[in-house]
Amino acid sequence: YGEDGVDPTKAAHLDCEGSTLRYMARNAEALGGRYEGLPNSDLKLAASDAKLVTKVQTQHDSTKLKVGDFVHARKLRLGSEWARGKLCLGWFDAVIKRCIDDGRYYDIQYVKDGTTASKVPLEVHFTNCGGRITAAE
Repeated sequence: YGEDGVDPTKAAHLDCEGSTLRYMARNAEALGGRYEGLPNSDLKLAASDAKLVTKVQTQHDSTKLKVGDFVHARKLRLGSEWARGKLCLGWFDAVIKRCIDDGRYYDIQYVKDGTTASKVPLEVHFTNCGGRITAAE
């Protein structure tokens, strides 16, 4: 699996084109029997997660992360740019040391090895991952 968690051999099914979606709809029963979903994952759970994210993003500052909060964070394996191909696999326990730009970026310290990372973004949006333009790595 790549750092985005997508199996590269299945990435072709993520292009969201009409023909691919029709194929998946027509073969849903066969595909469902062959590929078992993650436990406790379904569309209702995804919808409730999306509502929760929207709610947290629109609430006041008390829901934002604060100095001293424990978080699970990604870690760069090289460079300082948070981009596809530059992240270590997995998540790492960390503590927030400083909030920057109204909670869009954070300075954190990783618990296990004590290393620090500066200006870690709250969210990173990867583009062109695992489609026909770029293959998932």
